[in-house]
Amino acid sequence: MIALRIFAQTSLRPLSTGVKVQAAPFSTSTFQYASALKTAKRAKAMKIKQKNEMKQSQKAMRTDKVDPVLGKAENPFLVRLKAELAEPEVLSKGFETSDVQKLLFGAEQAVLVLNERQMGSNEVIANKVKLNEQKKRLVISRVLSMKNSNKVEQTKFATKLAREEFARFPGDTGSSEVQAAILTVRIHSLMDHVKSNPKDLDAIRDTRMLVQKRQKLLRYLKKEDAQKYFLAIEKLGLSDEAVNNEFNMDRRYMQDFSIWPGRVMVKESKRDLEERKLIRRTRKKAVRAALASKAV
Repeated sequence: MIALRIFAQTSLRPLSTGVKVQAAPFSTSTFQYASALKTAKRAKAMKIKQKNEMKQSQKAMRTDKVDPVLGKAENPFLVRLKAELAEPEVLSKGFETSDVQKLLFGAEQAVLVLNERQMGSNEVIANKVKLNEQKKRLVISRVLSMKNSNKVEQTKFATKLAREEFARFPGDTGSSEVQAAILTVRIHSLMDHVKSNPKDLDAIRDTRMLVQKRQKLLRYLKKEDAQKYFLAIEKLGLSDEAVNNEFNMDRRYMQDFSIWPGRVMVKESKRDLEERKLIRRTRKKAVRAALASKAV
């Protein structure tokens, strides 16, 4: 064993040949080339980083404003639907104003003729009959008014208007944009219920399923006809990110879009706070870069 150790130590020692080896001199041109290459790589990486920060800031600015469920606030299409529902002349249960007016006028004339037959022509009685008929008209208009009807009747009427608005041809009920518009009406109706009933988990689940169904329809429409797709999402108040991004109606969504104002759904962690700060910084950098490019 001792002999083996001595042999191993002597075999691992370098052999001294007596020849001195000189190191090759390092030229300054090689060093300058390496430093220039390193600087170029660093500049390229900084440009890519700035471009990515610009994209992230623009994306954050767009997605912060567009609700993936309700869409943009004060959407003209939905505002018009609400205005139609608030019109006093719009009647529920399929009644038309002209038909009701004709029916009431006929009833008034029948009462007048009956009174004339029984009591003869009397202006006082005729005026009383007309006043009574006017009161009946007011009562019937209030009872049948769409504004005073239940939520089911209002949703049916809004669905009818949405179908007519997005139809490609008269009687169209199956095209993607028509189905997306109908789903939007149902989603808004359900969200009104969810906002006033936070513990109704079934309504929240139904809303999430309707939103995901609408996303699938609009994605299919984008593949089929991109022009109709962008027209549809513009009318419905949605964005391309809201349609294509994965959506889950969780507590984060409820808090970010203030579905129940004042309720804290998710406690902010340090990581979330840092991410929000980073978004603010990237926005400021993007604004500064845009101003600098305009100044140049």
